[in-house]
Amino acid sequence: MHNTHIKLMTETALMIALSVVLSFIQIRGPWAAGGSISLEMVPLIILSLRQGVKWGMIAGIIYGLLNFMFNPYFVHPVQLILDYPLAFGLLALSGFFNLKSNDSKALMLIKVILAVTIGCFARFVSHFASAMIFFGSDAPKGQPIAVYSFVYNISYIGPSYIITLIVLILIVLTVPQLARRQK
Repeated sequence: MHNTHIKLMTETALMIALSVVLSFIQIRGPWAAGGSISLEMVPLIILSLRQGVKWGMIAGIIYGLLNFMFNPYFVHPVQLILDYPLAFGLLALSGFFNLKSNDSKALMLIKVILAVTIGCFARFVSHFASAMIFFGSDAPKGQPIAVYSFVYNISYIGPSYIITLIVLILIVLTVPQLARRQK
């Protein structure tokens, strides 16, 4: 095995492990029956920015499965896929916005904003679909299922998105090499 592959697998494993650790540091609110606010997405998005969509997807899927193992809750195999490996795997779409060493600070900030927004939106869509299909019966009487799914999921993914975006902007402004694509 080449030294490059060993470094790549090690970096991926470390980012997955960091995501697991960060997932245990969370804020829960009135939505405690489900989602929570944490920084678990930060390492996965950094890995995607550094190594691309493929490795970001691998890491997101593995992390999603680990997240399920630590917090198992599912009602159907398709719901399990939507809420765990697919939702976190989709964060890898942020890897399309790789940062380069010759990017200006302004361009890096734009790329980070786009990367975090696209990755988090894709994750949101996966959770939204899951709630629409499998948890619609939890909606209050008279409330459309789509409204219930949107409010439920945005209540934790929205704040997580904002916190993740702030942290990644701070990283890019202070230590940009941490988020740059490595060759």
